[in-house]
Amino acid sequence: MERFSISVTLGKAGSPHGANLEHNNRNFIAQNVRRDQIPHNILFKQQDVQEAYAELFGAAVEEYNVKQKQPCRRIKDYYAHILSGKREEPYYEVIVQLGDCKDTPCGSRRAEIAQKILSEYAAMFQARNRNLHVFNSVMHLDEASPHLHIDFIPFYTQGRQRGLSKGVSMKAALKEMGIAPKNSGTNQLVIWEERERRELERLLRRREYAREDKKCEHPHLTVEEYKAWQDTKRYTAIFRDKQCYVPEETRNAVSMQQRIDELMQRNERLEREKRSPYKSFFYADDAKQSFVQAALDREQIPYRETENGFEAQECYVDAIRHIEAQYQEQPRSLRDKLRDDIERMLMMSKDFDELLQRLRDAHYEIKQGKYIAVRPENAKNFIRLKSLGKFYSEDALHTRLDAKAEYERNLAQQLRDAREKQAPNWPVLQIMARYIFFFSKGYFHVRKTNPAKILTWTNDAELDRLTALNAKINQGATLDSLRHDAEQAQEKVKDLKERLRRYEEYVKHDADLLECAQIVYQGKQSAWFTPEQAKARLAEYPQINSGTWRGLEHRLENTKASRQYTEDCLREAEAELKEAVDWLTTAEQVLDGSYLQVIARKEMQRRKADNGSVPNGQTDADAPQEVPQLVPRRR
Repeated sequence: MERFSISVTLGKAGSPHGANLEHNNRNFIAQNVRRDQIPHNILFKQQDVQEAYAELFGAAVEEYNVKQKQPCRRIKDYYAHILSGKREEPYYEVIVQLGDCKDTPCGSRRAEIAQKILSEYAAMFQARNRNLHVFNSVMHLDEASPHLHIDFIPFYTQGRQRGLSKGVSMKAALKEMGIAPKNSGTNQLVIWEERERRELERLLRRREYAREDKKCEHPHLTVEEYKAWQDTKRYTAIFRDKQCYVPEETRNAVSMQQRIDELMQRNERLEREKRSPYKSFFYADDAKQSFVQAALDREQIPYRETENGFEAQECYVDAIRHIEAQYQEQPRSLRDKLRDDIERMLMMSKDFDELLQRLRDAHYEIKQGKYIAVRPENAKNFIRLKSLGKFYSEDALHTRLDAKAEYERNLAQQLRDAREKQAPNWPVLQIMARYIFFFSKGYFHVRKTNPAKILTWTNDAELDRLTALNAKINQGATLDSLRHDAEQAQEKVKDLKERLRRYEEYVKHDADLLECAQIVYQGKQSAWFTPEQAKARLAEYPQINSGTWRGLEHRLENTKASRQYTEDCLREAEAELKEAVDWLTTAEQVLDGSYLQVIARKEMQRRKADNGSVPNGQTDADAPQEVPQLVPRRR
């Protein structure tokens, strides 16, 4: 699959090289512009910026001036007012490009593709960005590669109590468009730029092209700055070569030896993995498990997720132990522990009195007065429940208990109706009701799907999964249909793996041909083929000669791109297969009555990890699993 890099660069009118209308409209012609190609530029829109301001803000400025009693506070020219101020930019410019001057030069086939996609992008820009008024938009085809210059005025129409009802503000414009900052490291502009890149990627994929990630580490540069940067790199390389010249034969030998060493190390690792059995890992602390798995991803240590943790091969146990040793458990305050206990005990209680009794049984001292206060064991001071947050006041706890009781009543009614009608979803509802009962008796450990939210029956991993399965069955899913989905997903993975294997062969074949061509026509020294072997290999392909062999480079790039695309598809298909198998497994466990036993096994492993009887939760993955007996949790 052919690939294009995507560049979206936002500039401000007040910044050097941030926006240049004279350059965009060719009122000023830079040195890199080919004058004979200027007529081929495409002008989408050209409006004077002051006229755009009058069109956008004329009515709002007039309305504002009518309310001002002092003439000095009235705005005569809003564009000049913004231009002279320091709070907002009068307008912004975004430069959009597909490919670069090397792989997508103007006049080439790739440039024609880029031109069509950029034209479609420019046509949809205003509709997609309703608060960014485009007043100037042009595509340049008279420089090294096709690219867009879109100049726009960001404006707001909401949320202002004072000042103009409609005015200039980039932050407010993006906010009205639904783009809010996520954190201090990712602001609105970064989010907006990434959204535009995704739109370009969507347009590429619609035409069966893919995005190329060049991982550029330098900021956006002007043409002159970019040329100077390239010259610096070239002169530095020349100076380094002159200072320390190494014969080409030596460089090739060193390079080949390094490649051989890498291949031997890779082969040794694969052989070690092949011989090594799998071990299961699980942790009582969910945060620790997340920490370990994130480190495994960073260090590219293979593992496979399981229902209660993950599995990794025994040859990686030492590396996993090293990662575990780096984990530092965050100290928990008495308030945090009290919140956790209230969350757990509330879901086990029928009413508020039972909740207080469970706290007493857990060695909390209760003081009832105007406000209920609790003192943890060995603590000096009482803690008022209402000081724990809005979800822990006495009224809030009563409300949560009522909501819990209503959920259980509705579930019980659904179960009665399904049993009477012999509905296909009644086994799922029965498991949900039994799960709630067993938890209330202290058998199970509830896992939140969203740790940031309070614990309710709609924020528990097992019940969420059962609820989703119930919805699937109500929509017509059966055990046969789920099995069919899993089989189809498995076939898809199998086909993609076979396709990937073929592409691997194609890449090796094309790489070998290119290597032989470079030996014959460029005199390249190779550790893989002798000149005689290269000539003999090329003799099998009479269409490859001194005039056509460079086409092998392009062919190899396309083959590698197809292989990469197939790898991406395979990852997606494997994720779909895992999900399909998970749904089938859940349905089979519900129907054969083993679902709760599986949860009990997880709970038993968790308790072993809690009391240290199994170090860090490691077991043999292939060892037979003990079927646990349900016993209450200790309070």
